Amino acid sequence: MSNLKLHEAKRLHYGKYLYKLKTTNTLTSIFRTDLQRNGKLSYAEQRLKEFVQRNKSNEILTLRNRFSKATVIHSHEVDEAYHIYKCLKNAGEYMIRCESRTLIIYTNDHDLLKKVSSKLSVNVEIWEPSESAIDFLTNNQNVILVNQEPKFPWKLTFGKKPGSKILADWIKKNSKNVSIGKVALDHHENEYRWIQGTYMYVRNEHVVMLVQMIVGDNITRIDKLIYKANIDK
Repeated sequence: MSNLKLHEAKRLHYGKYLYKLKTTNTLTSIFRTDLQRNGKLSYAEQRLKEFVQRNKSNEILTLRNRFSKATVIHSHEVDEAYHIYKCLKNAGEYMIRCESRTLIIYTNDHDLLKKVSSKLSVNVEIWEPSESAIDFLTNNQNVILVNQEPKFPWKLTFGKKPGSKILADWIKKNSKNVSIGKVALDHHENEYRWIQGTYMYVRNEHVVMLVQMIVGDNITRIDKLIYKANIDK
């Protein structure tokens, strides 16, 4: 596997999974969780059998997704999608996300990701924690490991409600206690309706509580930044 990129995972994905694999394939959509029955990849199996048979007959293969034109499927993509299906069919717990042509697999089974990646030809990325961090991450949810002592060790991620001009005004008056990107601050300043996923960093738990008082329940996640050198202390 010549096109494998490795990244260090510094947090649990979805508060649960140590490992993440990302790859691309035109057939990604057939793995969507909502299309399967009984958690058995039944829809993926059905479509793959169809594509494999047509591929053997040397037909030109296409896939038409909702709101899109028909896309040509190359034979190697059928082979690789079928390989992914076989790896996942009898695997233990995992989670899949499908984004356009991108397939993402989350799991705590490192061998599963090695098996999946072994026969994929392009654009494969794997996130895995360092050996010394595995136990710490497994036993500590909502933490993010960082490479230096953080000045603002709390990360607050916002939800679906509109931005808060009151918060923006407060941030401007308390810049020593918070760190926030210009785009995120503008979203609050202008009370944009869509701020979900934007975030800010704050100095301590007292500031966390102050921000919570201002925005109410529009904080969906609170993470503690931990300096990696301290996890063994």
